[in-house]
Amino acid sequence: MSAKFIIVSMCLVVAVIFFMAVTDQQILSDGRDFYQHQHVHQPSNVRNIKNNHAPRPKKVMKERNHSGQLGDAISYETSCMDATFMPQGSQPFVLLVSAPGSGNTWLRYLIERLTGVYTGSMYRDKRLLNGGFLGESESPTSGRVIVVKTHSTDMHEKADGVLLLIRDPYSALTADFKRIAAKGNHTGKISSKIFNSEHWATYARWAARRWQQTIQKGLEMSAAKRLVVYYEDLLEDLPKQLRRVAHFLNATVREERLQCTMLHREGNFHRQPYSMPFDSFKENVVIAVDSAIGNARKAMERYGGPKMRSYERNLQIVSDKIMELNVNDTINECTFCNRLVH
Repeated sequence: MSAKFIIVSMCLVVAVIFFMAVTDQQILSDGRDFYQHQHVHQPSNVRNIKNNHAPRPKKVMKERNHSGQLGDAISYETSCMDATFMPQGSQPFVLLVSAPGSGNTWLRYLIERLTGVYTGSMYRDKRLLNGGFLGESESPTSGRVIVVKTHSTDMHEKADGVLLLIRDPYSALTADFKRIAAKGNHTGKISSKIFNSEHWATYARWAARRWQQTIQKGLEMSAAKRLVVYYEDLLEDLPKQLRRVAHFLNATVREERLQCTMLHREGNFHRQPYSMPFDSFKENVVIAVDSAIGNARKAMERYGGPKMRSYERNLQIVSDKIMELNVNDTINECTFCNRLVH
């Protein structure tokens, strides 16, 4: 066998071995690519679903409507629990005006759930801030919140709109005095004995006038637009009233957020009601409160607002001893009240 033949044979063997090695490497590479595509990416998709990147399936839950009947309500779980600040200066300066104890915090909670935009406040309440009302830390005139809570009308000349919330003053006064007695705690429990004190009677007469003046000044404000909402209407037909509020605020109502808001309507700052073993509203307090209601009703008629609800307790007593109160009268008969309220 010649040397030339041996050299050629060895070259052919080396070439075959090299070809086979390259082919095997390609097969292994193709196999890795297939494995990564089929098995590595799939757990990533599973993680995305667990991290809520994929839509949740809708659930149907049974809920009592405002008539007390059971009905189907679509739950989108937490689809209304998020909220955000809007860009600086993008929102009009709309005031949410009410007398203390009128359900202002509850309405703010509902607005945030419905619109997904934070509400603001004039007071920077740390309890509310820690409870999730992040708009408490925002400047009222920043234009980043959808509405600004106030119990005053001092900045009415700057307001672009007024959302006036009104509640039965007998309930509003009681609710706010409970807050004061609980040292500012919106949900704290107190003893009913405090309503037998002279402090309560003095406060109630003072707060009745304040309730009236808040409504009168809210109606007088020269804002471009105004909406009156009764707390009792929120209790009786919440979806209708929320749509009214959203329309007033130029907010789009998404059905899933409305349904979610209805399912989570209570919030964390709802004081549990309890009945007192006695009537805390004595005759001299009833005279003051019913007089305030009558004067507020006249103001509502004068400014073309909606019909005032019949909140009076004893029209006969008040008709004999009616107190005409001017909106600019100084509220000074309660020396300790200004230190206790906003």
